[in-house]
Amino acid sequence: MSTVSREIARDGGRNQYRAASADAAASVRGRRPRQAELTQQPAPRTLVEAKLARCRSPGQLAD
Repeated sequence: MSTVSREIARDGGRNQYRAASADAAASVRGRRPRQAELTQQPAPRTLVEAKLARCRSPGQLAD
């Protein structure tokens, strides 16, 4: 079964599928149930923001 087939089945089937309502439903389903880790902890967030300000790559941020 393809991704498109699952999306259509999830949102009403071939006869009832509507892109706008499917997009809205996907947006609701995709919401995070909790805040991201960096929004909860100010010290690591400050460090990441400083490294981003120096144009570091994702690999350099992890070091």
